[in-house]
Amino acid sequence: MWCAGLPEDEFRKLPLDVRLHCAMSDLVGWRYGTGAEVRFPKFRPMLPSHLVDFGEKRIDCSSATAYLLATAFPQGRWSRDRYRELQIMDASDPWSPVKAVEAAGVGSRIDKPIPGVWALSQAWVDDTTSDGDGLSGGHARIVKFITVDQMLVFESTTRDGRIGPRITTSSHADLLRRYTAGVRYAALGEG
Repeated sequence: MWCAGLPEDEFRKLPLDVRLHCAMSDLVGWRYGTGAEVRFPKFRPMLPSHLVDFGEKRIDCSSATAYLLATAFPQGRWSRDRYRELQIMDASDPWSPVKAVEAAGVGSRIDKPIPGVWALSQAWVDDTTSDGDGLSGGHARIVKFITVDQMLVFESTTRDGRIGPRITTSSHADLLRRYTAGVRYAALGEG
């Protein structure tokens, strides 16, 4: 079974809203973790198989978005390169998650929120290493734009005692205030 008790071919027929919510449900009860703590609920192409659900159930923001994308889009062109891009393993390319969505054929970058659209969001407080320090304040999330400003947010976060995966709301304006280096989006959909 792929997700929600369905085989992959049946799961793929579901609307994107339903596929994303089903994938999110795989992370109910998980907590925030990073580095060696990170695990995945189920095997998916591109995800390291040795990290599949053993030990404590902990996941960070980029791993949570990678899992959701790989689950919701089983037909995506997922590879180790896409995984590295979603995890931002190259500090010189801090916006690689947006590129990964495009390269996998499951979405494309957009310049502003579009009501009704699901998107991967990547944000940074500091998005460069050329200033002598490292990247900082990065955060990946999956969002659904309700209006041109308001959004539903799925994220794995350290907030509220390292709560981990959660659904909340935010606004594009708030993200722009908090993430001074910028916020970029990749609209999700069959490519």
